[in-house]
Amino acid sequence: MPPIEDPSSAQSNRNGDGDRSGDGDRSGDIVVVDRTHNLSSIRGVVVGRDREGNLVLRDATNEHQKVLGLVFIRGPSIKRVRY
Repeated sequence: MPPIEDPSSAQSNRNGDGDRSGDGDRSGDIVVVDRTHNLSSIRGVVVGRDREGNLVLRDATNEHQKVLGLVFIRGPSIKRVRY
């Protein structure tokens, strides 16, 4: 499961397209989660992770601005997380 990117990490790696690699959960940060298998991207505020390791977002919307509310995203379906 990919980690949530940490822009303040001393080990962050910028590859030119705005993505950064980090190692911690960033509770309270707004992120865009790109998902695998042609699933739509989801934008929301990071709450954290649940016991199973699923990413939890609140105030989530999809790419069509449809309000989803509280969302649990399974780790294997996460392609990348962007700020």
